[in-house]
Amino acid sequence: MTGVQTCALPIYIYQAREIKNGLPAFQVGPTCYRGLWVVDGSFLLEAMTYLGRADETRNGIKYLMSFQRKDGSFMLMDAHWKETGIALWAITRHARLTGDKEWLRQAWPNVERGFAFIRHMRAMPAANAPNARLIPDGFSDGGLGDKVPEYTNIYWTLAGLRAAIESARWLGKEDQAKDWQKEYDDFLQTFRHAAERDMRSDAHGNRYLPIRMRYDPAILPQKAQWAFLHSLFPGKVFEASDPLVQGNMAMLKAAEQEGLMQDTGWLKGGIWT
Repeated sequence: MTGVQTCALPIYIYQAREIKNGLPAFQVGPTCYRGLWVVDGSFLLEAMTYLGRADETRNGIKYLMSFQRKDGSFMLMDAHWKETGIALWAITRHARLTGDKEWLRQAWPNVERGFAFIRHMRAMPAANAPNARLIPDGFSDGGLGDKVPEYTNIYWTLAGLRAAIESARWLGKEDQAKDWQKEYDDFLQTFRHAAERDMRSDAHGNRYLPIRMRYDPAILPQKAQWAFLHSLFPGKVFEASDPLVQGNMAMLKAAEQEGLMQDTGWLKGGIWT
């Protein structure tokens, strides 16, 4: 049975994949999710690399990069500011998995433009806004709609910046890596100040960081925490010993039902694997 399940995985991925503009578009599904969803699509591309189809993955990355705007940003969904960070992670992750520095050097202008846009984006919120020097009001996804000051866009932007800095060092671009590291450190410190301000306690006494900066007691603590989990892996933004991580994980653990996370996505009372 295990062998059958493993073999079925690429079949499902290929059933949802389409060729668009001569390139493979790895989509989440064939119906309501029929399109390029940047975070899901990046994970599917990584899966295809593990399956030994790196050439096809590369074309999928090329398709992703075709959506980069003139200002360096990626944004297929309105106010989904995190997509630029996700794209930086996807491009550099592919290069690291394949060990292909030459390909990454060719794609490096895309990475540089994405990093430059994130610098510009940080200056967009008003100086007195709760998300000042972070990310503009954005769409959280994964259980929370609206366009508000929030943290999912911050988590993935941090992950993308970190991946770009690591890759700059991998390519021997030490001066650029040092410059980018200063930007990352300032961004992370600004996040820390905001997080300290916005921390709350759940019904079990666990200190956690809600996704929305403006606290709403009607929103469950676990709602839309998907991007926080991605900042742990694959983002590797925070250490396991970090009090923020320990508090958020304890809050999520308290929300489990039969070992699965309940009520964190769009469906009320639903399970999101």
